[in-house]
Amino acid sequence: MPDTNVLAPIYTEEALFTRLIKLYNDEAVGKEDQKAVKKDFTYDSDMNSKGLSKDAVKLIDKAAKLFVSMKFEEKEAEALEVFEKYKALTQYEG
Repeated sequence: MPDTNVLAPIYTEEALFTRLIKLYNDEAVGKEDQKAVKKDFTYDSDMNSKGLSKDAVKLIDKAAKLFVSMKFEEKEAEALEVFEKYKALTQYEG
C-alpha cells in the first residue's frame, strides 16, 4: 500500500535547524513589533498627545502577556498567597 500521509514532516537535523531559525526570527520580529506598538500607544507631547501613560501601557502589556500565558488563575492564586503572607508577617490591616 502506498503511504497516504504525503505531508509528513521530515525529521532531519537540517529541517530542525531551518525551522528553529524561522521561529527565532519570527520571535525577534515579534519583540520589535511589540516595542513599536507600545511606543505608538504611549503619550508623547509632540508625537502622540492622545496616547496612554507609560504606566497604563506597562499594565496593559502585562495583562496581554497574562492572557497569552493562559495562567490567570495560577497567577492570581500566587499573588493572593503573597499578599496573605505579607499581611501575616507585617500585621498589615488595611
